[in-house]
Amino acid sequence: LSQGPKSVVQLGNKLIDWQDSFKIILFSRSAALQLTADSVSLVTEVNFSVTRSGLESQLLGITIQRENPELETQKVELLQQEDALQMQLAKLEESLLADLANSHGDLLQNTQLIDSLNLIKSQAQTIGESLKRSKELQVELDMKRDVYRPFARKGSTVFFLIKDLNTLNRMYEFSLTSFLDHFRDTLADYKGSADINIKINSLSLSMVQRAFLSVSLGLFKADRIEFAMHVVHHFFPEAFPDKHWAAFTGSLIGDEEKAAARLPKWAFASSKVAFSSILALEDASDLIEKWKLSDSSFWESWILDPNPEKTLLSRRTDLSDMDRLLITGAFRRDRLVATMTAVAVRHLEIPALAEVTTVESFVNQSKPEVPLLLITSSGADPSIEVQEIAHKTVGKTRFTQIALGGGQTDEAMLQLRRCAANGDWIFLKNLHLVLDWVAILEKEVSAMPTPHKDFRLFMTTEAHDFFPTVLLQSCDKMTIEAPPGVKQNLLRSYSTWTNDFVSKLTAQQSQILFGLAWFHAIVQERRTYIPQGWVKFYEFTQADLKSASDIVLMMSGNKGTCDWVAIQGLFESAIYGGRLDNDQDNKVLSVFLKKIFNENTLVSCSQPLSSQVDIPRTNNHENIIKHIFAKVADVDAPSTFSLPDNADRAVLEGTASKNLLDLRLLANVSSAAEAASAEALRGILDPILALWDSVGLKADPAAIPSIAPEIENPSPMQTFFVSEIALLMNLILKLSGLFNELKKVRDGAIIPTNELRAMAATLSTGAAPDNWLDWMTGPSSASLWLQLLKRRAEAVQQAYAKLESGELMRSKIKLTELLRPHTFLNVLRQHTARQSNEPMVQLVLACYPASSSAARKAAVPVLLDGSVMALQGAVCNGDRLSAVDNNAPSSAQFVDLTVGWIKRDNFTEEGFVQLPVYLSQERELHLMNVQMPCQSPAEKDSWILSGAAVFLTP
Repeated sequence: LSQGPKSVVQLGNKLIDWQDSFKIILFSRSAALQLTADSVSLVTEVNFSVTRSGLESQLLGITIQRENPELETQKVELLQQEDALQMQLAKLEESLLADLANSHGDLLQNTQLIDSLNLIKSQAQTIGESLKRSKELQVELDMKRDVYRPFARKGSTVFFLIKDLNTLNRMYEFSLTSFLDHFRDTLADYKGSADINIKINSLSLSMVQRAFLSVSLGLFKADRIEFAMHVVHHFFPEAFPDKHWAAFTGSLIGDEEKAAARLPKWAFASSKVAFSSILALEDASDLIEKWKLSDSSFWESWILDPNPEKTLLSRRTDLSDMDRLLITGAFRRDRLVATMTAVAVRHLEIPALAEVTTVESFVNQSKPEVPLLLITSSGADPSIEVQEIAHKTVGKTRFTQIALGGGQTDEAMLQLRRCAANGDWIFLKNLHLVLDWVAILEKEVSAMPTPHKDFRLFMTTEAHDFFPTVLLQSCDKMTIEAPPGVKQNLLRSYSTWTNDFVSKLTAQQSQILFGLAWFHAIVQERRTYIPQGWVKFYEFTQADLKSASDIVLMMSGNKGTCDWVAIQGLFESAIYGGRLDNDQDNKVLSVFLKKIFNENTLVSCSQPLSSQVDIPRTNNHENIIKHIFAKVADVDAPSTFSLPDNADRAVLEGTASKNLLDLRLLANVSSAAEAASAEALRGILDPILALWDSVGLKADPAAIPSIAPEIENPSPMQTFFVSEIALLMNLILKLSGLFNELKKVRDGAIIPTNELRAMAATLSTGAAPDNWLDWMTGPSSASLWLQLLKRRAEAVQQAYAKLESGELMRSKIKLTELLRPHTFLNVLRQHTARQSNEPMVQLVLACYPASSSAARKAAVPVLLDGSVMALQGAVCNGDRLSAVDNNAPSSAQFVDLTVGWIKRDNFTEEGFVQLPVYLSQERELHLMNVQMPCQSPAEKDSWILSGAAVFLTP
């Protein structure tokens, strides 16, 4: 702004004088800093973040300095000499220009200028020859140095693999400084062969082992296998080719119909999608011949083997580890985690994916200038262990601990400074509750003078997306997870119920309290089996246990008599049931409450809690703990939670599928990051556009049928299918427009919008963008989602043609081929009301197995194709359910169903159990219930607790 003869700038509410010579340099240690669009134009950004090639050169320099320091000294001297010669040459050029500028008259007659030019020419030639000799010596030195370059390149690769981990969890940030320490330690500790090839290989393996085990300490257990496979893939590329890796992780999508036709007879139907990825490989025929999939005698027994990965390793020695991953991932996904673990351990030559490290050993390896961050999971608390270590090491008087979250931040800062100066230990707990203050803490730690040699800073936090990156990188990290299982859960409950508390109870009150602890453990640990145990994760906490214990003790008299109905009602409607938002989960909770909280189970103890666990009849705390150790298994069987024997298989399959999804994200993380710039974005668009072209989706607005004007009152079914076709065609048109814009971006015709950038970044990872899933529910894979869209567009048009010819209601309908199955069922209700002249409010949706006699009750029955439905938690034989064994697949094809709307008076739930039908295996969207016959209330309860359900399989 101008104010008379001077310029000013507005800073906040003040006007400050402006000088044209003013400059400001802003500095940030956060490599993730994102400037707003209007800020970018006002600054010149200089990024000093490490690059792959830059780190490789740095690591090579460290290696040469250690292994052959003379080479590194000569390299530095040559570079300094070359810089000096370049500066001399630049000065000569400046002198020449100055002489020419100051010359007067005829240049040819200026002898002084000519002599100066000749001198400059002579000196320039001398400098040029020196530079040439320097370049030749540098090439010679580089050839000697390049002997160690493979080791440096491996080191650079490993560091950037570690950097990729923040894709999995925001807390996974690791500093270059700590990695360089591991790299130097690897060089210092080497005592092997002097042969250079052996030495390079040994150093490389030792370096990756050291880095992997150190980083794994800061990873949650579930993510360690993903990091291990990510490292193995890139560290041993010859053993895990990229194309085969893409098929293994599901990035390579094939033809499902072709896969279904070629699927071996011994394979489960659920293997179709993974097998289609294998068939999409160029060498698929060679692989299938090598694997001998036609050898039914071997594979039929292998598919039912409880440990198929060990059988492959012992009996099929001709298979590579990549072969084993592909086979197990396609046909026995429940054993894929075990296979990946064995492969990673074998290639990295380590005993396990994480060292058995205690908090004490972690502390013993720490340094005063590096804070220790303990990242905890829900229910985990390392406070007692840290306190015991501190008392043993520095004493009670030199240990300070502060639980943050209640206004103690100022006191924490004062104590931090005092401890750093005096060499005391300080423990700051629950940083996730004071994230705004954590940024201030990070600045204090980074600016802190060199602390006392005995000083240690401990911190705990739960994982949080907004935890400061710089503090994460500056800390040594260790994850602390609550031990899983009912036994550990019971022990945690009794660690809060002290001996003094329990001993004051009567024996029967103590029995009721043990039943409550058992119930609390069951509802918490059943979350391991999501979505079969519970449909979704519910945050059952210690606060719930505290409230529940207050209620049962208040309602139990001295003799242990209780108002069981009141207790069940309060637990179901408030304490535990208040957290549930799914009807099926409410039924599960209700059955558990009736099963546990009753006189026979908790007072007379005539009915055990489970097949092996009964109620301890004592109020002695020590005896109760002994009872828990003696009676409760260390590893929970599915039957502990009233789940079928094969429930573990479904959990393992879900875990493996998540691992593969994360591996796809890690493999494509660089592509997603590149989408930030327009030039880089164009480079990743070719495979995305090829995907669109390969699916062959064509939008034809003329294909949208219209209802004739003379039809004044079209049938609900006709209106539904016309609308369905229109929605699908409009969706294809919208996608076609987006992909056309991506083509223009690739060709440089337009500048990409933020929407296009986000879409390209997501598609580059192989995933379907979130807004696609909002437009149409379907697979998370972009390729599978587009194929499903194409199938639905074709199938709905065919269904409309059948409707017009009157064949539709006599044909099997595949719900997976409808865009809106819920709407279809509602339209069927309207259609039934018209046909039967019944009010819609009097109609109830009824669904039965097609073979059931009850299926004929509906006025307008519709036959649903069971080939696109799967049953989990049970086996269906005709119209009856039966239990599954532990070797059964996690789900099996369901039977055909008859669905229709019947009069409310004709509908009954007595003698039936309602199996929920969901739109997907994740059980996120409920569609309807299937009435399955059962013989008794006890059988009905068992099927509810088993988590039996049906889901659609697109």
